[in-house]
Amino acid sequence: MAFLKNSLARWLFALFVGINFSVPIWAHRVIIGGGHIGLMDALLADQAGEDRIDIYTKKTVKESTAANIWNSHTHNEIVSVIPPSNRINELLGIDFDKQGISAYDLPGTQKSVSAKKFIDAVKRFGRDLKTQKLNDKALEDMGVKAMSKWKSFNKEAKGPLANLFERSSFNPCGDSEEAAHGEMRKGYRIDLMYGFPDVKATAKKLLEELGEEGAKYKYMRELSPDEVASRDPSLKNFVLANSIDKGGSREWKEGVTAIWRPGGSLDTETFLPGVPSVLQERMGDRFSMRENHEVTGLSFEQDKRSGEYLITGMEFKDRPGISFRYPEAIRFDIVPGEAVGTLERLGLFESPYAAFAGCSLKLEVDISNNPALLEEYKNFRHHMEVHKPGIVLAWQARLRDGKLFVGGAGTKAFYGDVEPKPIEGDGPHEKFPEVNNLRQLQMFRDVLPHVVALGMGVDIKELPAEMTQQHLNDLVKKGVATRWVGRRSVRYNGMPSVGFVYHNGKKVRNGTTITHGGSGGGSFSLILAMLNNYAFDPEKYLPDLLAVGLTKGQADDILSLTDSRLEP
Repeated sequence: MAFLKNSLARWLFALFVGINFSVPIWAHRVIIGGGHIGLMDALLADQAGEDRIDIYTKKTVKESTAANIWNSHTHNEIVSVIPPSNRINELLGIDFDKQGISAYDLPGTQKSVSAKKFIDAVKRFGRDLKTQKLNDKALEDMGVKAMSKWKSFNKEAKGPLANLFERSSFNPCGDSEEAAHGEMRKGYRIDLMYGFPDVKATAKKLLEELGEEGAKYKYMRELSPDEVASRDPSLKNFVLANSIDKGGSREWKEGVTAIWRPGGSLDTETFLPGVPSVLQERMGDRFSMRENHEVTGLSFEQDKRSGEYLITGMEFKDRPGISFRYPEAIRFDIVPGEAVGTLERLGLFESPYAAFAGCSLKLEVDISNNPALLEEYKNFRHHMEVHKPGIVLAWQARLRDGKLFVGGAGTKAFYGDVEPKPIEGDGPHEKFPEVNNLRQLQMFRDVLPHVVALGMGVDIKELPAEMTQQHLNDLVKKGVATRWVGRRSVRYNGMPSVGFVYHNGKKVRNGTTITHGGSGGGSFSLILAMLNNYAFDPEKYLPDLLAVGLTKGQADDILSLTDSRLEP
């Protein structure tokens, strides 16, 4: 029945046999959401031979959360979405700038119905130690496989997609012979830690946790100042400022260390906006990217025999809706990203959820007209995490299009279902991004003082030790600094929602979701899309999971924990 690969033939066949819910003829993928996961879902759908792919997204790709943060491509990135359930209540009572996760300057963040439901669910789940352990194992099973998939996805990419990976400075995460010998960007990276009262104990604990979660990565250890400077010369100034010469070798000052750990990177600001062009080139008019198409409603049709539903149409904000003539040939993947509470608004069941805001800071120093600086920084390229008490920045820096680029994203605040106000001009802004963008700039100054000095137009010897709000405002006015604040959707148990969606208590036969990915939406986007495919059609998509080492039993166990109907 090879003729069924053609969409028209599928529909004619459906008409011939009589259209009903027992004839699965999925020829067309509609993806609601154009963030990191939605775009990876589309790439995998193209690889699977989908006849047509349409993406509908509320914003442009460039405006999405995923394109404005520099996620840390690691096997444990999704674990950092929210604190453990048994600590959430305590942390919600501490102001965010005192290492809590609240945002008390925003009245009502904890008083909305959804916020109260989320907080109550977290408290109850905090007592369910058995399920917490199952969640931990599920995240662990997904983590290393997620990194394996990214590595193979890049390696197998050809043509425009391969070029896009190269332009986006993709680096894998995982063991390699090169990493064993200390080579940068071959699966491992340098993470910096400073300002900790007992940094040795903190580093040891972190390495132990990484080893457990990552199936005992083999080459993790602390690094000396000399090793850091040798492996990444761009960190020389940090090393000199934070270590002491001890007769030919250097030792870290109190509270400072560095670790060698598995971790990769992807410049999503470059990569994600390029994905639609790749799909357009591969699929032609069988692909469409409908930006600024906010889906506000779905229409359903119920099968009288099984009680299951089909999605038959979509409604849009400020646009005419669409009714689909052959809904049984269309699969709808609802991948809303930062659009918190989308499932519920579309008439679908959604587990208790909340928004966690995050902010990022980007510096771009134009040196395109300075040949000497271009030569000096031609090999400037690194990615890492930078740790201080109460804050961890996912960090990327490199020479990009003639500019010295440094991007850092981290910190979080509980926003309930409130959307952060966009950052415009030099302030004043909401307290959360106001405080944390300045903390991020200070960390840029601590680690890469030479880049900040160039951005400010001063000699490095004249660079202030402490950055102020005025320094940040001046960099914004000069066009050197770009500030951003957004949010991500999080479920009460820190797990994503993956698999079929449900309307009026019944399965929607042509509808699935991938949402609540939180901070891990980037690192885990491919594996989550693969699991969602498997949930929809186990027979067709199981081989894809087996290829990355995820067994059927593991996949089934994960999906039992990602069901969108779950409540504690």
